[in-house]
Parts: sequence; structure tokens; C-alpha cells
Amino acid sequence: MVLKVFCGREFVEHEHEWNQFKEVHELLNEQYKNKEDPIYLLANVNMASSQIDVVILKKDGIIILELKSIKGEIFGSENGDWKVKTSTGEVRLEKNLFDQVG
Repeated sequence: MVLKVFCGREFVEHEHEWNQFKEVHELLNEQYKNKEDPIYLLANVNMASSQIDVVILKKDGIIILELKSIKGEIFGSENGDWKVKTSTGEVRLEKNLFDQVG
């Protein structure tokens, strides 16, 4: 597998994003090491007035990741509020993740 990495800008503002990006990179290297098709890993991609944290481009599809510093189970609806169920309760996310990426 050929993993090609492109960064729009460095991870300087949010350390958790850099740590999560490294984890995604390691997982892709491990899971696809015996595959022939290239995978493209894009970080901090600017789109119009927003930024996408991670884009994974594979032959069979595109995966978009919005990285957060909250641990837990994320739930919500496409057009409604999104929350994270943590060990101490629920946390409401500032933006709906579909709206944030769009």
C-alpha cells in the first residue's frame, strides 16, 4: 500500500487533533499494509469558510473525520443537536457535525 499524506496546515492549535491524526495514520498503515491501491490521507483541508480535520481517500470511497477532544459515544440526527455521552454525563456539541463539515 502506498499511503500519501497531505497537510493543509500544521496541527498547532489543537494537540488532540495531532494525536488523533497520528493514530489514524498508524491504523491505516497497519490495516492496509498488504493492499496495492493507494490511500490518500489529507489533514486540515480548507473548504470555503470551514476546515475539515481529516479526509481519507480510498478507491472505494471517501471518509471525512471531524476530530473532537471529548471521549464518549456521539449521537444525534442529521439536522438536530449532537451530544456526547461521557462517563460523567452528556455534553452538547457546539455544532451539528454535518453542518460543521458542510
